[in-house]
Amino acid sequence: MDQALPASGTYVCHGITGASGDPRLLLAPVTGGPLVYAPVAGRRLGYQVSGTGRWCTGRYRFADRVRVEAVACPDRAPAEAGSQCAACAGRDDFRFAHRFHSGGHVPDALAAYMAQPHWLYLATFADGTTKIGTAAEPRKCSRLDEQGALIATYLARSADGRAVRFLEDALTRHLGLTQTVRAAAKLTALAELRDLAPATAAHQQHVDRATEALSDLNVPATPEPWTPPGEGDLLRTPETRRALYPHDPRSGEHGLTVLSCLGSQVLATLDGDGKQLPYLLDLGTLKGRRIALGAQFSSPPTAVQSTLFWPCPNARPALPGHPEKRGHSDMAPQDAILGWDEDSNAEAYDAFTRAHPMYDATSRDLARRGHLANASLVVDLCGGAGATARAILDLIPARARVVSVDNAAAMQRVGRRSLTDARMTWITSPAERLADHLHASSADAVVCNSAIWKTDTAAVFAAVAHILRPGGRFVFNIGGGFAGVRHSDELSTRTGPTLNALIRQVAAEIHGYIPPPRDADMSPKLPLKTVTEQLTSVGLTVVGTEVTAQHSTMAEKKAWLSIPIFARPEGDFTHAQRMQILDTAYAMTTPDAPAVTSWLVVVAQRPEAAA
Repeated sequence: MDQALPASGTYVCHGITGASGDPRLLLAPVTGGPLVYAPVAGRRLGYQVSGTGRWCTGRYRFADRVRVEAVACPDRAPAEAGSQCAACAGRDDFRFAHRFHSGGHVPDALAAYMAQPHWLYLATFADGTTKIGTAAEPRKCSRLDEQGALIATYLARSADGRAVRFLEDALTRHLGLTQTVRAAAKLTALAELRDLAPATAAHQQHVDRATEALSDLNVPATPEPWTPPGEGDLLRTPETRRALYPHDPRSGEHGLTVLSCLGSQVLATLDGDGKQLPYLLDLGTLKGRRIALGAQFSSPPTAVQSTLFWPCPNARPALPGHPEKRGHSDMAPQDAILGWDEDSNAEAYDAFTRAHPMYDATSRDLARRGHLANASLVVDLCGGAGATARAILDLIPARARVVSVDNAAAMQRVGRRSLTDARMTWITSPAERLADHLHASSADAVVCNSAIWKTDTAAVFAAVAHILRPGGRFVFNIGGGFAGVRHSDELSTRTGPTLNALIRQVAAEIHGYIPPPRDADMSPKLPLKTVTEQLTSVGLTVVGTEVTAQHSTMAEKKAWLSIPIFARPEGDFTHAQRMQILDTAYAMTTPDAPAVTSWLVVVAQRPEAAA
């Protein structure tokens, strides 16, 4: 198939194929003639979509007993059902392949094709989602090349297509694996790829479980790693900068140079001065579209230039013809540093902490590390509505006091109403002004749960050092993402997309949402090295650190994301719209599926006074 990308002409696009050994656009000339297998990697693709209709993408026929080949629709007719016209669908014997092992009509040519050896495989995508699938012997490599996976393993070679389909169904049932992954989910996952470790860990976990399940079925597993095509290397590299293509590739004109191709997903640069980020888009969405090729076609202007961020952090371009599509706008939801001084957030947050163990578990862990059994005064810093104060009160003596300091009066109003222990004192103040309200060397411990990264840490650490007595402890935690750490449980437990990832996916599919690009090179905001340097500079000594894992469920995550201040996605959505998106995304999960969050816990101490 030594063909070139045509310089001109109008074609019905059949999508991306790997049948020739490398990724190619499969094109049917509208004037008739054989299909064109046009290479795309390293080429400039200029095209214009003709109209809005969908056109028949032909059928498959059996070239011999072991191979199938694509055939263009002879009439280049409009598609009627799915991607075919009625005539092509009626002549497509391969359409019975998916029901082959379940009985029913089996054409002779299909029976001969299915009698050859087949492979059972697992493919894992950028978000850790893993699917199980099958491939006939001649399609062993190209089938996986077309999937757009990060990692894949051939589990076993079966004698024929019927046996391998039974194995596929058995492992689907026993392991809870899926047999399909939507193209939109693959694209979203690639756009958010920052680390190969979660997908690698998820894949190995599934391979181990599948191997064990096959053994139980008396089927010998012979795991064999898939060798991915080199054309996808850039997309499989987390360090490769990327942004979602801000235009709809299914309409208008476009001009792009393909740098990397993984399945039907491509990373491409646009015409211009070369300072833009590479863009990620799915050429598979062109399947069934009529496109005119030509060097004169180019993409509309984009907002991303030489930096890694949009020029205005709250503005994203709408898709052409979709002025109501959602993006990152100046009506983005309040982030977790702001907005707490609103009754709706305060009430919802307090209700969550009482109904779910998330904050209670971290609060009790931090309080235990504070050595509070003989304390007289403990500060709950950034204490909110008192979730951590409750844990502290359970550990301190009857005559001790807890001072809760928080900048949000609304949170403290809720706390005062629900936490009436006489040992509590509430001070409304920024954490940085802590020393304005407490005497020097007066506190036995300061505890700060899930908040320190929202503050000016250098100023806060200095204030804490001022009020701690000699030997007093400062205990706090930092979210794993901010600290740049991950617990092994988070890597091994994750078996699919997070609820946040599903929210972005649903928003993209329903509202055309385009998340802002992320800097793949961005360093953690508050790593241990920085924390240690800042603590040391104010006279505090780090006496203990630990990366911990917080275990929860999808149901708890949904409840947390229902709090207005945490609701996602960003952009000009109403809270009702965000909740509808959340409900749709949550319906794609299992409520009791495990979810793990990593934390870096730090214990610092003011040195004891010299004797």
